[in-house]
Amino acid sequence: LKIAAQDGAGEDATDALLDDTGNGAPPVRTMVDEELAKWLDTQSGKGTKPLGLRVEVASGEVVGLGIASETESAFVPWAPGRPDYVALEEWLRSGAPKYLFDSKRELKWLQQSGLELNGIAFDTTLAAWLLKPGGKNQDLVDQVYYFLSESLPRADPNQLVPDVEAASPATEAWYVLRLSMYLAERLDAGS
Repeated sequence: LKIAAQDGAGEDATDALLDDTGNGAPPVRTMVDEELAKWLDTQSGKGTKPLGLRVEVASGEVVGLGIASETESAFVPWAPGRPDYVALEEWLRSGAPKYLFDSKRELKWLQQSGLELNGIAFDTTLAAWLLKPGGKNQDLVDQVYYFLSESLPRADPNQLVPDVEAASPATEAWYVLRLSMYLAERLDAGS
């Protein structure tokens, strides 16, 4: 962002790099079927590069998944038993590395929906605890603020119509990936 401003590209170039919340998260694309298969293959480097994963749940059911690389994010609406989700199910089942926040909870939701998850390579909840064992249990918004010094929007669960809309699962997956990389560096430095 600073480079765009220094180069004289102005606010238009800077705004193009920001999503609708004003942060540097990539815009969210909604994908299924062949487009998703190609995207997963490309973004994961054919299963070698980690992707962030976030599960969206409503009324106790998985309704979508957010998946993100360092430069792109995608939302995949979920409906069980549909043939256009084969690529997603194969990727989830594969050993391709996946970074998650609170993987135990995410794994539980996916299993209840009949989805198998393998390849969990990093859990930000566990890493945060390892760095600060006596600290309070933090949600993703708190972890992003504490470790990255950035703000992720949090909707007020007590409001019928929240003043602030929560980030999409795809944007959260992007933050999970960034947070994982940061925490991995901190853990490596401490060992």
